[in-house]
Amino acid sequence: RGVFKSLDGGQTWTAASKAGERNFASAQVLNIFIEAASTNNLIASTFDSGVYVSENSGEDWAQLVPSFAAYRSIINPSNNQEIFVAGNRNRFPMILKSSDRGGTFVEVYSQPAGEGSVTALVMDPNNSSILFAGLGTGTLLRSLDSGQTWNVLTDFDDRIVRVDFAKDKRTMYVLGREDGLKQSTDAGKTWTDIELPDRPSTYNDLVIDLQSSGRMYVATDKGLYFTSDAAVTWTKLPLPATPEVNVISSVAINPQNNAQIFATIRSTVYRSDDHGLTWRTEP
Repeated sequence: RGVFKSLDGGQTWTAASKAGERNFASAQVLNIFIEAASTNNLIASTFDSGVYVSENSGEDWAQLVPSFAAYRSIINPSNNQEIFVAGNRNRFPMILKSSDRGGTFVEVYSQPAGEGSVTALVMDPNNSSILFAGLGTGTLLRSLDSGQTWNVLTDFDDRIVRVDFAKDKRTMYVLGREDGLKQSTDAGKTWTDIELPDRPSTYNDLVIDLQSSGRMYVATDKGLYFTSDAAVTWTKLPLPATPEVNVISSVAINPQNNAQIFATIRSTVYRSDDHGLTWRTEP
């Protein structure tokens, strides 16, 4: 259903998918990237309508990349002319790069031998020339030259949902769809499995609190889990869900107030103002 926008901390929401005379209100939006240096600038990655950009906080959008199933788009914080888009074209995994702020894109990674998608993409916070990309097949790729060449770092044999770095900018996490969370402290050379309580069978989202060291949340089919000690111990948070409907599809942290957490179950948005101890529903 496209993009929705709230101006009051999630109390109310309005549709925000206007793109010229048309809109992408029926698009399946998989990710929204907000440029840190200029938070009016947004990139919406859609599975079925390409990539859209907005320079006015979602009031208006323009299509940046057509005919592309996009899972993730990022802007290089050290060089805002560089934009990367990860996903697939015609079902073949692909990463596109622009060096002129989206004016033109070139294909910097593709895998024509097999179907799939590049489902995760992150830039090393210590060096923006280093990127990591996760595939739906479980392969984790690394580029040391701003995406020009890619090498296989490891293969998890499980769909990669998220790749991200902790607040210390050294610890790295990969979230797999079925095998869950993995942690690396040596730039992805070796990995440790992180077990959550209740042993979920599906892992949907990971968010790391960059304001507080060691704090992160994992959304699963068994609920929402939280750690404050870098994945050593975990707590299941008490969302007001039923046993039949408790699949948490996504989770987010307010970057200005890390006590405020948002989580979704189906089309319902839940908000907590106390690190997940209590929750309220948002329409």
